[in-house]
Parts: sequence; structure tokens; C-alpha cells
Amino acid sequence: MKTTIELPDALYRQVKAKSSINGQTVRQVTERLYELWLAGRLTLAAGETAEGEGRGDWVKRWVRETDELAEQIRRSAVDKRTCRDILQADRR
Repeated sequence: MKTTIELPDALYRQVKAKSSINGQTVRQVTERLYELWLAGRLTLAAGETAEGEGRGDWVKRWVRETDELAEQIRRSAVDKRTCRDILQADRR
């Protein structure tokens, strides 16, 4: 299913940059966050918003949880190098 959501520009830019660094698409990160939330491994209290928690705190928590997910993916990868490592090696 295709859907559209509106995000603050600054938040999207941070998510896009972080996902690129981790070798993921925003779609992959978003899908995984939904999966974690449905499995009860990521919680968001009823009525909790980025503004209610404090935008900086919410983003920091989201980034921390994304980092944990990226680390899980890295541990299960056959090639342990990051995309950045592969690109830098290719440029040499």
C-alpha cells in the first residue's frame, strides 16, 4: 500500500541522512519502525507527539532506536563493512 505522510523538513532531512549513512532507504527504516511498534518493542504512549515529548528528545530516541536496528542488521550481514566503507575502498 502506498501512503503519504507529512513530516517537518528538518526531521526528514535528518532521517534521510542517517538512513543513507546506514545503507538503508527511508522506506526500509520506516517499515522496520512500524514492525517494531507492532511487536511491542517500540512504544509511543497514546497521544504522545514529537511536540509533547520535546522534538529534540523524540528525535534522539528515534535515532537511538534506529541505530540499534542498524547494528542488528550489521551483525547479521555477511559483509561487515558499511556502505561508506565500501564506497571509500572503491574510490582508492
